[in-house]
Amino acid sequence: MIRLLLADLRTNLASRLGPLITIIGVTITLGVGLSLSATSVFYGGKIAQSMGTTATIVLVGAIIASGLVISSVQRIAVELRGRDYAIWQLAGVLPATIGRLVIAQSLVVAMAGALVGAIIADLIVPSTIQALWREGLAKDGTIMRFGPGAALVDILAVTALVLISTIPAARRASRTPALAVLRESTPPMARMTLRRWIAVAVSLLAITALVLGMSGGRSELVGMGAMLPPVLVALAASVAPILYPRVLRLWTALLPARVSPAWYLGRHNARHKLSRSTAAITPMMVAVAIAGGPISDIATATNAILITRDSPPDYYTKDSSGNLALLLVLVGAPVAVATLGSAVVVFVTGRDRYRDNALLRAAGATNTTIVAASIAEALIHAATAFLLGLAGIALSASIIAALFMRETGGIPVMPYIPVAETAGIFAAGLALILVSTVGPTLLSLRADVPAMLAAE
Repeated sequence: MIRLLLADLRTNLASRLGPLITIIGVTITLGVGLSLSATSVFYGGKIAQSMGTTATIVLVGAIIASGLVISSVQRIAVELRGRDYAIWQLAGVLPATIGRLVIAQSLVVAMAGALVGAIIADLIVPSTIQALWREGLAKDGTIMRFGPGAALVDILAVTALVLISTIPAARRASRTPALAVLRESTPPMARMTLRRWIAVAVSLLAITALVLGMSGGRSELVGMGAMLPPVLVALAASVAPILYPRVLRLWTALLPARVSPAWYLGRHNARHKLSRSTAAITPMMVAVAIAGGPISDIATATNAILITRDSPPDYYTKDSSGNLALLLVLVGAPVAVATLGSAVVVFVTGRDRYRDNALLRAAGATNTTIVAASIAEALIHAATAFLLGLAGIALSASIIAALFMRETGGIPVMPYIPVAETAGIFAAGLALILVSTVGPTLLSLRADVPAMLAAE
């Protein structure tokens, strides 16, 4: 087993690149929250109180983003190796052995990526937070820390996330009959498994706890409100097999398939290969929700103040530079890793496009149509993620606005949905997904059609 594990890692090293990059990014992301926690523990007192709250908000967003990103990348990476595992079964490798090999390989990559990520986090995270938040830290002479303890927790946490995400994929890879994998060109659609229903229950409990905590007063409402959108989109990700296909079909139906062959192909690819689409949509949806949550929270609270008039209208926004720095500390790393996760998923599936595009070329599709279809597919992924992220923010803002009505004497508070502010996340995510989609598509057009089809 060890020889097969090492040989496969060496032979398919390129296929580990996407998960490795993701794990390094996730480790750095968690390092931001752990650096804040380590600093609060080191100083104690008032610093521990204020920074501990900030660390909690950062870690909640980072853990949700990291968990969903790693889950998406690991699941799609294992699915794309399904044919290899099927051939192993036909060669005599036991299904249980394949499951153990998948988990072992993922752990090797996880520990290597987490170690590299922890080293990078130790080098750049404290200094980056110090530079971004220099005015707030300078008041108490606080110096950001990380250290071996935080690095160890970081490595263990990331390894645990990878293990939890890999076990279901490894179980499916070992239990799926080899002939079924070789016969089917597309992985089966995900279903609402027991694991997903448990995630739904946990998400609902977390949402209930947050809403009850926010009912304590204005400070709790504003402080905890930013954590609500990430939990809401975690709930959306848990019911992805039910939610994603319907949202994707609903909005893409606004543009009929007869508009162009490229749009028809792009929409068909996104709908047909829903497993791949789900893995690309989830991370970017999380990025939009995490970035827009604090903005919506503060703006909705400001709308309530305009009604109550018990505080200046700029109560939450007067220190704009300090607020921007705090926002970058709170959401910068989770948003970056979630946006990167969508691009990595699309990049990892790039090799799978070679045969699909060879079939299209054999059927008479032009290169221009194939490239345009890949652009349309990237747009569909990014737009679906953006709409779902905004929906999570809108629901969160509506809950916050409803809770503020206790202070406004029943006068409705207008919830704020930061469409313009999160458009930058959409643009960045779309750009990364386009690079990850169009690049492999252009390379596939250079491949020989008979050779690609004969390889199967």
